[in-house]
Amino acid sequence: MSIIDDIKTKAEIVQIVSPYVTLQQTGKNLKGLCPFHSEKTPSFFISPERQTWRCFGACSDGGDIISFMMKIENKEFAETIQSLANTLGIDNQLNIQKDISKNSELFEINELAANFFSNLLESQEGNTGREYLIERGLNTKTIKQFKLGLSPKQPTALIEYFRSINIPGSMLAQVGLASENQKVFRDFFSNRIMFPIQNPKNKIIGFGGRSLNNNGPKYLNTPTTSIFDKKSTLYAYNHIGRLLASNQPIIIVEGYMDAITAHQHGYDNVVASLGTSITKQHLSQLKKVSKKIIQALDPDQAGQNATLRSLESTYSIFEEGYLGQRKEIELHIASLPANEDPDSLIRNNGAKWKSTLDQSLPFIEFLINGIGTLFVMNTSNDKTKIAEKLLPFIAHTRNSFEQEKYFTSLAKKLNVKEQTLKVSIHDISNSKTRPKNNTLQPSKMVLKQTDIRSTYYLEDYLTALLIQRPELKEQYFKLDISQFTSIENKELLLSWEKANCEITNLKTPSIALKEHLEYIKSINLHKISNSSSLPTFRIISGRLSEQHLRNTQELLLSSTDNLEPLPTKLESQIISVNEQLRNIMYKDKDLNK
Repeated sequence: MSIIDDIKTKAEIVQIVSPYVTLQQTGKNLKGLCPFHSEKTPSFFISPERQTWRCFGACSDGGDIISFMMKIENKEFAETIQSLANTLGIDNQLNIQKDISKNSELFEINELAANFFSNLLESQEGNTGREYLIERGLNTKTIKQFKLGLSPKQPTALIEYFRSINIPGSMLAQVGLASENQKVFRDFFSNRIMFPIQNPKNKIIGFGGRSLNNNGPKYLNTPTTSIFDKKSTLYAYNHIGRLLASNQPIIIVEGYMDAITAHQHGYDNVVASLGTSITKQHLSQLKKVSKKIIQALDPDQAGQNATLRSLESTYSIFEEGYLGQRKEIELHIASLPANEDPDSLIRNNGAKWKSTLDQSLPFIEFLINGIGTLFVMNTSNDKTKIAEKLLPFIAHTRNSFEQEKYFTSLAKKLNVKEQTLKVSIHDISNSKTRPKNNTLQPSKMVLKQTDIRSTYYLEDYLTALLIQRPELKEQYFKLDISQFTSIENKELLLSWEKANCEITNLKTPSIALKEHLEYIKSINLHKISNSSSLPTFRIISGRLSEQHLRNTQELLLSSTDNLEPLPTKLESQIISVNEQLRNIMYKDKDLNK
């Protein structure tokens, strides 16, 4: 994890700001007198959800935790980073550099291993592997795009290769490529199709392996390491189209081949969960890309109870307010035809795959329709158990009209009187307890690096476009970077500007900013042609402006609590923001004509 992301993960903005500002609750935000200018009416607002601050008074400024400390203590970026690192107990710069170097070394080992596997697949020894992939319908372009490879049959071939370049087996064990038994190292993967797993920064963090001889498990993943955790990883997330249409959902499948086949056939909104239930870390990545998520279930998933437990676990993180979401994120379930998985269905019947997604059902509706398959209903006792299981989900539905619809459907499905269920659901609605056995227990989320960066993906992408595409140089001077929330992007662009907007001349003043630059340079823009750079830039900058205005609108509206009539200045600010939002929407309509 970078020091910037580490600081933003460990620091809470309310705790950072509180010693300088007396804060009071206003809705889900907090307000106080701005510490940067003299005022009698609070115009300084904190958003715990986004970990940001903004002043609507004389300052007209805002940003994140780091920018607040820079301003309040009148320090430069590098000095503030070091100060916050010390305050939060994060390692000093020397140790940070060591950690960066260590992780870079681990990434490099994985990259070397991926190249080794890829070369083996292309060699004579890789004939069987290539035939398997071709039989599964993959073309050469896709194989290279996903860096697929083959692990050798010999149990120590990879270790011997790394030994030849002076990298010991103990280092391979640190990234899960080797296992140790009585001080003897052996390759962890043997005679398997290799699927490199990349993080959002396109760094290889682990591997999946598909057996070619049915020895051992069919699929085998890298064990948890310092850079790989399956619960935080979505396969192909680094390949998804980050500029998805606003109404385009994210499709979650189970396996590597499902995701790869989908991308080969043009579905760049598909990711794989590596066989796990959807986690908080997964959602934190996905919610910034789409508000609708469709989970495509294989019909042969082992056991109805296992399927149900997985769905309940997935649904638990979509509760109201979870992760501070402002808008409800929809979870839909797509049921595939019998004897089909996404891979086979996409290859053999693309129209059916599309219709299956189009006919996906909201989670609760899927459960109600599943009575008789997901749930056994032979006796009145079975009906009671089903009601006990489903009513808590219905009770926590946020839309009252949908709640009524689900309630009526359940009563009809169970063939019971609606009044009987109404008594039960009334008790649940008034209860402070969460649904039993549905894993809907609130817990404090520990943010990871991917969570932090997904918050800034529009800013990061826009920064990458500017720095990586020289033809956009003039657009920078038309950009209002005050709309950026992340101080690291502002600082990087200002350094780039001082270097005459030439990346070759860019020198970063701190280790933290240097690492952020490497991340920005790693953002893959290969799908953006030179001719489409400018339109893409305009689309993203427009979305960033809209995001900034909506965040501003929310803070302004939260400041109106118990204020009647509204102060003239506040009213004019709200009107101005609303007018700017309308202009953006009209502009979008014109672009789409």
